[in-house]
Formats: sequence, C-alpha cells, structure tokens
Amino acid sequence: LRLPIGVSVNVSLDQLLRKDLASWIGRALRTGGLAPQRLSLELTETTDVHDLTELGRAIRRIADAGHDVFLDDLTIDDIRFRLMALPFAGVKLDKALVARLPHDARARGFVRMVLDRAERAGQVVTAEGVSDARLWRAVAGLGVHRAQGFWVGRPLPVSVLPAWAQSWAASPR
Repeated sequence: LRLPIGVSVNVSLDQLLRKDLASWIGRALRTGGLAPQRLSLELTETTDVHDLTELGRAIRRIADAGHDVFLDDLTIDDIRFRLMALPFAGVKLDKALVARLPHDARARGFVRMVLDRAERAGQVVTAEGVSDARLWRAVAGLGVHRAQGFWVGRPLPVSVLPAWAQSWAASPR
C-alpha cells in the first residue's frame, strides 16, 4: 500500500541529541520500506533545552538525512517559543491553545505571532486537535498552514486509507 502520507514520531531531547539517531532511523526505514521524507520527528513538550547550539546541530543532522523536525505542542506564552529560531521545519500548536482560538483574542494574537515568525523562517505551523468546524474555521481564518484532529480524520484501519484519501481530496472544507 503506497499513499502520499507520512509518519511522525515524538522524540525526547536526549533521543534527538544522539549522534547516531540519523543512522539508526535510516536502518529502520530501509527495513520497513519507508522513504526518509515520509518520516518526521517531533521534539516533545517536556523538553528543557540548555544548549541551543547543540540542538541546532542535531536538527540539521536529522534534516540532512531527509527528515523534518517539528517543535511539538507549543502553548500560549510557551518558554520554548525561543526555539523557533532553530532550523525546525515547523511548529505544532497544542490542542488546548487551538481550543481557545474561537473565543480568546489573546490566543489568536499568540498564534498570529507564531505564524509571522514561522513564515519569516520558512517553517510550517500545524494546529493539533481540530475536532469540529468551528475550530477548522478559526485556524483557517488565521492562516495556519496545516491541521490535524478528528475534523480532518479519525483513526482508520490501513485498508480504508486509500478511500479516505480520495474522499478527503474531493471534499470542500
């Protein structure tokens, strides 16, 4: 089964900083038959970063191996906002922040600030937890680049993914 979809895996800071991570992933992908560009990594929200230079080098190592690295679960006033200066492919907005967007001007202002910074750096912003049309309209209205959640798609068995992909591509959102 070959679909134009990818896989994202959460990793801790300790895992991301491992110098052998890219080669380990490469071996696993060759065994599983997944193209490198179909695997992305997400740096978990429990990360307390002390050495920005070391993290930047680690992100570049993974990017050089063909994988995107995202900053996961950014929340309003998140101290990790400063990490967006690193060569991440993008940032993922935490579902609690996304849930506030329809009714909270401060949350919308924060997301606009994230989008501005991301666009200047060539990064992608993904909204997590988009579970209904109201949240879909809120993230679309702000110009968020991508969305994930039950409104986009629920967990499915692999056998129905081709039909889902075809119907999603044809549906007006």
